Amino acid sequence: MIKNFRHDLAFLQQHTDTIVLGEPGAAAVVLVPAYQGRVMTSTAGGVADHSFGWINYDLIRQGQAVPQINLYGGEERFWLAPEGGRFSIFFPPAQLDEPLDFATWRVPTCIDTDPFAVREVGARHAVFSHQASLQNRAGTEFHLGFERLVQLFDETQVAEAIGCDGPSLSGVPLVAHQSENTLRNLGDVAWQPDTGLMSIWVLGMNAPSPQATLIVPYQTQGVSAEEPIVNADYFGALGPDRLKVDRDRQVILLRGDGEYRSKLGLTYPRAKPFLAAWDQQRQVFTLVQYKLPKMSAADVARNGGRADGLVQSHDRVAYVNNLWRVLDDEYRGDVLNGYNDGPNESGSKLGGFFELESLSPALALAPQQAYTHTHLTVHMEATTPAAFAKVDALCQQLCGVSLTAIEFD
Repeated sequence: MIKNFRHDLAFLQQHTDTIVLGEPGAAAVVLVPAYQGRVMTSTAGGVADHSFGWINYDLIRQGQAVPQINLYGGEERFWLAPEGGRFSIFFPPAQLDEPLDFATWRVPTCIDTDPFAVREVGARHAVFSHQASLQNRAGTEFHLGFERLVQLFDETQVAEAIGCDGPSLSGVPLVAHQSENTLRNLGDVAWQPDTGLMSIWVLGMNAPSPQATLIVPYQTQGVSAEEPIVNADYFGALGPDRLKVDRDRQVILLRGDGEYRSKLGLTYPRAKPFLAAWDQQRQVFTLVQYKLPKMSAADVARNGGRADGLVQSHDRVAYVNNLWRVLDDEYRGDVLNGYNDGPNESGSKLGGFFELESLSPALALAPQQAYTHTHLTVHMEATTPAAFAKVDALCQQLCGVSLTAIEFD
């Protein structure tokens, strides 16, 4: 069933306070302060048009928090990492030889059930903030300050952000929102790699479709042939009917039907600042652009901490480890992830959705130092031949592949 924005908005308003950015009959997004200021869903054409985000009606209707994770849904939310490894913030303090298993896994309340305070609301923006403390698996204490600015972008702002000319988007119905997510060290001690660093993690839960495909371009220029193209063994090996690596076009495809649990990730040398999805059934193209910091020759020579709070590790900027195991190097993690939901070991599934995710680098912040990670989401409707032609050209420009070439073996 293709969802309607009016229906989703009415449901949310029945159960929690909401903030709507945008105008009636036009592009709009709905935010929920109680869910960390996340973008629950959006529309390109007003209340009667498609609703793009996935919303967990059953959990919200239930009205009671569950111990491990509260997947309210939302097409763009603020999270923290690392999820796995010796410095995980999702597992309690433990010896390194103890397994990381689902029985002890918990999402920190500050990114799960804690409401964020509303600091400012305008017609096209809202600002949220929060403070919290937590402990990682190694026993390190963190005192954190969060600030989240969500803005509704217009066509001109989108074109400027993604580096295309205005006419290339003219006539394409779209909705776009960008978040600026700031993490601040409120403690008295600088964060150190040997006791654990954290990063900002932004995830978007999208409504699945039998014909939805995640599109992830990858980098080859200047990358060692020994660098893995994609990490796709989070939940076991994937067959060609689920995952396709197109070496000619340098793009990775993953099904987004919400029926088979699967995940992919790219490391820093392989990552580009874009990932996308194409829903052929609804003719919707979703583009994500995120902040991917550069590495200069001076940074390479320094091979250590940087003034911006990042950590340099030889040939790359350090990223945290989200795998549920301890690694020899905990700072060679993924920069971006794509996830498709499906049945887990118990036979149940989280809900049925796909996610487009980005992460900030590992943050070695001094006391009161902050870092901001930006994440832009754009939904475009390609329901007419003219709109399809423009969206297809944009996909080729940014992702290296035509929408007509997205297929599995």
